[in-house]
Amino acid sequence: MPPALIVFYGSLMDGLTLTGKPDLAALAARRLEPCSFSGTLWDTGRGHPCLTALGAGHAGTVHGELWELDDPDAALVVLDAFEGTIPGDDDASEYLRQRVTCSDPAGVEAWIYTWNRPTDGFTRLAGGSWRAAAPPAALL
Repeated sequence: MPPALIVFYGSLMDGLTLTGKPDLAALAARRLEPCSFSGTLWDTGRGHPCLTALGAGHAGTVHGELWELDDPDAALVVLDAFEGTIPGDDDASEYLRQRVTCSDPAGVEAWIYTWNRPTDGFTRLAGGSWRAAAPPAALL
């Protein structure tokens, strides 16, 4: 299978940390460049963000990083488990793995994880950047 692209917008971004975070180097994942896309970013209050409402016409611009996965079959199994994604069972999944089209770099399509639960009690991050809003403990 050829390499696949994935967008990280939270604790999986370079230089950020979270307990249990997968070792992206061991997954043969490489950071390519910053990216942005339309959506709504939330602070969950749990040390990581979540994303809802993908696509044009939604609340704002979200800033993240575009990564390449050399072995997407192997890497996505690990990332799905980390994100609480159960392929084929959307109702049981905390996050869903979906496709997103970036606005920058324009037209680039990649995998992304979106929140699949209510956002009650979460705070919307109007600036769309977890790196700017992350608590100090999340920064390496």
